Amino acid sequence: MGTQSALTLWFANDTALLVRTQQRQGPNTATTVYDDFRVVDGIRVPFHSTTDVTDAAGRTDPRERTEIRYDYVALNVAVSGADFATPKMAVAARIDDPSGATTIPFDLVNNHIYVDGRIDGKPARFLVDTGGVNLLTPAAAKKFGIVGEGKLGGVGDQKVDPALAHAQEVSVGKAVLAKPVFYIIDFGSLAKVAFVEADGLVGYEMFRRFGVEIDYARHRLVVTDPEKFAPRADAVAIPFTLDDRIQSVTGTLDGLPMRISIDTGSRSSLTLHAPFVKANGLVAKYHAAPEAVMGWGVGGASRGQPARFGTLQLGDVRIDGIAGDMYTGNKGAFANPDLTGNLGGGVLRRFDVAFDYAKRIKYLAPSPD
Repeated sequence: MGTQSALTLWFANDTALLVRTQQRQGPNTATTVYDDFRVVDGIRVPFHSTTDVTDAAGRTDPRERTEIRYDYVALNVAVSGADFATPKMAVAARIDDPSGATTIPFDLVNNHIYVDGRIDGKPARFLVDTGGVNLLTPAAAKKFGIVGEGKLGGVGDQKVDPALAHAQEVSVGKAVLAKPVFYIIDFGSLAKVAFVEADGLVGYEMFRRFGVEIDYARHRLVVTDPEKFAPRADAVAIPFTLDDRIQSVTGTLDGLPMRISIDTGSRSSLTLHAPFVKANGLVAKYHAAPEAVMGWGVGGASRGQPARFGTLQLGDVRIDGIAGDMYTGNKGAFANPDLTGNLGGGVLRRFDVAFDYAKRIKYLAPSPD
């Protein structure tokens, strides 16, 4: 992810009293102030810092403040490379089938994938988003006897305070994740807009542990142990990177280089991010229609200017004439300058889509229809 930094210092008698740094994080700016400087082995070191995040619209939410205070600081401590090694992921997922695979039927509603599953043995209805966090509505948490702990600062126009909660087990088909962590969050008007009731969402924490195939044509998920996963013979392999939970791939749109997030939880086809749209004059280039509501999420309506694009090229896959939209606002995920677009279910449903998280490869095979 690209970052930009700035440094400001305040001095008194040639001694730094405060140090402030600013760093871009996607569409946001993180400002950190260091103070309470003390001398440790002849070097002045800050023992206190606070970080605030300001979005592209200039809003700073006090709930997102991070404060750190150090009890002691040691300098020149001997460390080894092993101290910084990525911790091994706990074995928390399994497939309760000798074949190492499970097939789960799904309903495709407005390009969203819905499956039946279970939480602690009780039936549940889930929206599937391979890049999303595990979510439960407050009503579902109450139904399953799951109690939230604490609050986290929300994002978006409609501020929310999600809580964290622990369950014993969540399963989809015979794919099981033990000790899952859920966010408890109100879905707002999403169910009324989508005309589908769901208890929550299952996402990245479950699916990253498996090989996953989304067979849109036959409305089924095939979840496989990683060592037994194999893509279709006619599938095109496209490497992806992970930014936190989000998959992104490189490609071009009518010759313009792109870095695109893959979003199985989006109903849209291709949404172009505002900085990319502005930098390349795309509203005029594609003769975009007036702004309209293009989708709906937990935070409310998602708006964009509809347009017909030319050719999207992802590896050896060529997709012509996508009816997409362009975001021109200055807040939210689509204002992120580190990505140029978001590819959703409107395009993905035309393929058999598979993900190999272990190898960081996405596979696209043509749909029968």
